[in-house]
Amino acid sequence: MAGNRWKKGISLALKKIQSLMQDGITQVSEENTTVYLMDNLEVWKGLYELEIAGIEDTQAISEIRKKIQRQIEKKFWDDANQRWRIIGNSDLYHPAEFYPDGVAQIYPLIYEFPVKEKKKQKVLYDQFTESFQWQKLNKKRTGFLWTITGMAAAQMGDIHNLVELIGNYETGYCKERKYPLYTGEAGWICMECGKLYDLYKRKIKTGFLLCA
Repeated sequence: MAGNRWKKGISLALKKIQSLMQDGITQVSEENTTVYLMDNLEVWKGLYELEIAGIEDTQAISEIRKKIQRQIEKKFWDDANQRWRIIGNSDLYHPAEFYPDGVAQIYPLIYEFPVKEKKKQKVLYDQFTESFQWQKLNKKRTGFLWTITGMAAAQMGDIHNLVELIGNYETGYCKERKYPLYTGEAGWICMECGKLYDLYKRKIKTGFLLCA
């Protein structure tokens, strides 16, 4: 019975995504036709995870994901300014704004979106890191922690900043579980710790090979 409810929930989610898709991109709602880069990357990642899990409707999931994937880079990449558009067909962007302007630039990295020219993401990550001390977890900036930024560091192999972020999280929030600590924030930190472990393993292995 529980398995049937799970499958029914996935089916309903897919139908909802399809109902919100216009030209291969999902909008906010039936009433709100705004399309956001960050929302669509989250949808893409969710579909990707469902696809590799090999559940029912894998073919349908794959087709939807590939359609969104094609459209994300086409609709949201601003080639003239070499950055991501936050909102489709809009060039509004403030370089000093952490959210959504700055964070949106590293969202493709966070969700492992396959950008055709990967060097773009390295440049945008470096710019983000130079502009914002995200590893300090300054909650005054946005009202909550944004530990999710550590995943971008993990994808780039930026061990130094990722270790600092995890350390600040642990000393500042983890032990007392103080606000604004949410389950989602804890989840991102867990995933980032896993990525960090893998980074260290590769670093140690490479070190041994160099010594040999």
